[in-house]
Amino acid sequence: MVGVLLYFATELGGVGLSFMGQPPFIYLVLLFWIGAPIQEEIIFRGLFQSYLATSIKGSVTVWKWKLPIPALIGAIAFSLVHIALLSVEATVGGVFATVAGALILGIFAGYFRAETGSLVEPIIIHALFNVTGIVFEIL
Repeated sequence: MVGVLLYFATELGGVGLSFMGQPPFIYLVLLFWIGAPIQEEIIFRGLFQSYLATSIKGSVTVWKWKLPIPALIGAIAFSLVHIALLSVEATVGGVFATVAGALILGIFAGYFRAETGSLVEPIIIHALFNVTGIVFEIL
């Protein structure tokens, strides 16, 4: 749902999210629906957040959720990595929307990683988030 709202907000604001042209659909599926969710969740939630959780305790309340601080730090790091999209001719507005969306996605994924101890939920959430963004981009 957040991906859908972000898409419409960027379209209404005239900033758009398109930055890579229109690759073949199978590339979108392999890269954004399968590859990125698995790889990024292993790195940010599986490795980074788990490492931080060994030494950082405590939590903050975000949207009425008790979010562990390592999950919040992981979400922030995950979102900031997406600034690199500027190097592939993305618009500043598109990158800002992507960074904001990545922060929201990271918070949800980090919360579920902390709650379940599993990467399955974060990977599914990430994949669904990417699916909604790409579906609306190609329509």
